[in-house]
Amino acid sequence: RELGLGGESVVAVDAESQVMDAVKLMNERKLSALAVVDDARDGVMLGNISISDMKYIFKTRNERLLWSTCATFIKNIRMRASLESNKGKDSFPFYAVSKSCSLHTVIQKLMATGVHRLWVVDQHMKPAGVISMTDVLRVLNPDA
Repeated sequence: RELGLGGESVVAVDAESQVMDAVKLMNERKLSALAVVDDARDGVMLGNISISDMKYIFKTRNERLLWSTCATFIKNIRMRASLESNKGKDSFPFYAVSKSCSLHTVIQKLMATGVHRLWVVDQHMKPAGVISMTDVLRVLNPDA
């Protein structure tokens, strides 16, 4: 928050929505990712869906996943990541920071996890913002 990062409103989709609806929403809003929340649990964040996750559908030639729920899709992505790149280790559903985290902490977490974005969540695990690596780079080098 110290440099205005992660303060924008979050666009989210309910976990029971179809992946195709999430893709349409990302396209309409020109976003690269959406928070996936559980509306039945008052909007608690469960994960995220990004454009890069769509590669999984094309790679597996499983277009039926576009009509699955976002929750099912996330489970498929996690299982595949766990088997392929993590050598059987579980992968975290999403990486988050609190609103009070410093820029230093955000950079450390981005580097440690190797992800492109961190979700800003409140004390109830509801999404409150998102900080991407691109956002951080713009703060570090505003003239670029």
